[in-house]
Amino acid sequence: MKSSQFYRFLVMPALSALVLAWQLVGCGGTQMAGGVGSGGSGLAEGLVTGFGSVIVDGVAYSDSAATVERWGETGVAEAKLGQRVRVVLENGQASRIVVLPQLIGAAVSAPDAQGDFVILGQRVRIVGSATADLPITVLEGLTQVQAGDALEVHGQWSRDSAGRNLLIASRIEKRSTLPDLLLLTAVLKSRSGNTLILDDAAHTVVAVTGLSDTVQSDALISLWLTQQAVQAPGTMALPWTASRVELASAQSDSAATLDLRGAVSASQPGRIWVQGLWVTLPAEVSSSLPADGTPVQLKLTRSGAAWQASNLTLLRNSNQLEVELKGSLRWISGANTIQLRGTTVQLAPNLLTGNCANLLQDEEVFISLKAQQRSQGQAPQASQIECSRQIPDTSVQEAEGKILSVDAAHKTLDIRVGNSTLSLAWNPSQTLMPPVTQLMAGLSVEIEYQRSSTGLMLRKIKTH
Repeated sequence: MKSSQFYRFLVMPALSALVLAWQLVGCGGTQMAGGVGSGGSGLAEGLVTGFGSVIVDGVAYSDSAATVERWGETGVAEAKLGQRVRVVLENGQASRIVVLPQLIGAAVSAPDAQGDFVILGQRVRIVGSATADLPITVLEGLTQVQAGDALEVHGQWSRDSAGRNLLIASRIEKRSTLPDLLLLTAVLKSRSGNTLILDDAAHTVVAVTGLSDTVQSDALISLWLTQQAVQAPGTMALPWTASRVELASAQSDSAATLDLRGAVSASQPGRIWVQGLWVTLPAEVSSSLPADGTPVQLKLTRSGAAWQASNLTLLRNSNQLEVELKGSLRWISGANTIQLRGTTVQLAPNLLTGNCANLLQDEEVFISLKAQQRSQGQAPQASQIECSRQIPDTSVQEAEGKILSVDAAHKTLDIRVGNSTLSLAWNPSQTLMPPVTQLMAGLSVEIEYQRSSTGLMLRKIKTH
């Protein structure tokens, strides 16, 4: 075949094998490896599957110099397992990580038999253990959703067999209270001036002032609404009012390349719709398109104002989300769980062999592990673990201790950890921490820190 026929349908090696009924189209294609390759710049968007750097859909991106923020918000944020994120890459390293919640609001209903519930008019599906196509939904702060729960939902947009839009949840967090502004992400059905009609079951009407001309039908949009602007279910005579609206998809004017994970939600001759984007496919595969709802990973390049696919990977993961974690901690002997990079992982005693055997209590150790999310609401189960007493200079280290002193002017603090004193500095644009006024001598804290050219840099501090 001609070398120009570069497009291939591939199955990622990290996921389970799947016998496809499709023919490989073309030859000379290269397997998608994630990111934009060594030394490249661009965007990557998908689900957080681990840390040790930040790992998005199994691909690690160095985040040692990255800022972490939340979509539509200011301040420093934290990336968590199962969240949807957009990674801005410069020279092969992450410079910004944007956490992309899709919905923040109150659940209108409890899940039905399929795991579907409604929030802000949008249908959300919780993935349990009955499907081999999608990772199990990560739940935080709850074991099941109840009507009225304040929730933050991450995931990917898809369509069911009836052609209805729904959000496949990858992570759901229960919040203690709702924020002043709720977040509604949805597919736009149509627009008339500054009035939007969403493509949901109720055809929710939203009024926005100063709406950009870029917001058009089929777009995936994020709207911020006050709680007062959202009416109770069944009272749709008047439109909801949004204080702000943004295109939620990655824009082609912000980068030349994009690695994107999502689900096919619609198709037309020569193109498919994934996570708010119409993606152009090469002519040789336009007659053999993945069905709606198929999870895919795409390697895209910019072509004018549009995205052109060079690789498309069908995703199947045998009902398991593989978690990969790397970091340093002080060992707790006899524990059947381990807390690493903000994630609790179950440990089986028979895994603690080799360098992981006979570790001493409170001994500092570098851990590299893989785990499987096997059942909903339970911590991932470690399937592989390696331990080393040699701590890499660049590894993220975790510890618990007590604050000895805080110097707000110089942005430094001393913390007593075991028999040692750590002197750490923080960067307001990169360190996740409470207000400095809440940090005082004698306070017990949990910290993450990392060695830099100037000393120990605090990445995160949490008070007990």
